[in-house]
Amino acid sequence: TVAEAGQKPQLHPADPTSRTDAAKKIAGWWDTSDEMIEDLDFWVSEINNRGLYLLSMVEESQLISGDGTGSNVLGLLNRSGIQTELQAATGDNAQDAIFRALTKVQTATGLSADAVIINPADYQSLRLSRDGNGQYFGGGFFPGPYGNGDVMVNPPVWGRRTVVTSAIPAGKVLI
Repeated sequence: TVAEAGQKPQLHPADPTSRTDAAKKIAGWWDTSDEMIEDLDFWVSEINNRGLYLLSMVEESQLISGDGTGSNVLGLLNRSGIQTELQAATGDNAQDAIFRALTKVQTATGLSADAVIINPADYQSLRLSRDGNGQYFGGGFFPGPYGNGDVMVNPPVWGRRTVVTSAIPAGKVLI
C-alpha cells in the first residue's frame, strides 16, 4: 500500500528465461489413382480437410511428446524443469493428482493454469466416476451433474478448459 502522496515502489516481475528452438517441418503425402486425380473438387476437399487434419494430429503429438531428436520437435513433456505430480498408490485418485498439479502451477508461478490436456482413456475414467449412489460426478449421459443443466461434450476438469487427445500418453495429464 502507498500513503497519500507517497512514493510508489517499483515492481520487479521475474524475467522469463529465453529459449530458442529450431524450426521443424511437418509434411506428408499420399498415393492415389489417376481417376481420383481427375476429380479436382475431390482433391481440394481431401487436402483442405483430411490432409490438414492428419498433419495437425502429428503436429499436436510432436508439440506434446516430441523427443527433439533429428527432425522431431522437443515436446512439452520432454523439456527440463517441468513439474511433476504423481498419483499416490493408495487412497488417491487422478482427480486429486490433477488438482494438486494445478495448485503446484499457481504456487510456483503465481498464475493459474488455464487448461488440462488428457488422454481419452483417462478422461473416460474421470467421466465415468460415480458416487456411492451410482450417480456420475460429472453428470450422466442425459442431464448435467446430478440432473442439473445440459449435457456437455467435454466438460472442464476442475473448471479448466479440457483438451481430450490421444497425442498425450495414457496415464499422463498436462496442466
